[in-house]
Amino acid sequence: MSWEGGCQCGKVRYRLANEPIVVYTCHCHACQKQSSSGFGISVWVAEADFSLVRGKLGSWGTEADSGKAKICTFCVDCGSRIYHCGIGDANILSIKGGTLDRMAEFEPVAHIWIRSAQPWVRALLEGQLQFETQPDSFAEMIRLYRCRLSGSDQK
Repeated sequence: MSWEGGCQCGKVRYRLANEPIVVYTCHCHACQKQSSSGFGISVWVAEADFSLVRGKLGSWGTEADSGKAKICTFCVDCGSRIYHCGIGDANILSIKGGTLDRMAEFEPVAHIWIRSAQPWVRALLEGQLQFETQPDSFAEMIRLYRCRLSGSDQK
């Protein structure tokens, strides 16, 4: 099964060949700004599973709240952010969840950077896996996401 997505103006379209590695919600200031919302949804995929179907992408570099360098990739026509990739992050793309046509199929498994979460969002996070800032490892989130995909209730 594959999934598709694109930018707001429709000129950029992409396809994902496989399931995401993990899906989480980020509440850092940078994600709030880039999404024009209270948080951003990150959908990690292997770079090899991403294919650009049409359109032209631009990019620029910045520093994440974690202090790590990242490349931000966007539609050159409408500016919609399509994905981020960390420099040296093992060929992983962080697709921006709102660009997926069927985002409802990918429920986030955790919330990171909750110390920056908007007060009106905090009440919604009760009972969910949370990290004050950037976790040292995403292994636990990936494990929980895989359990969810397989229908296992292991926590």
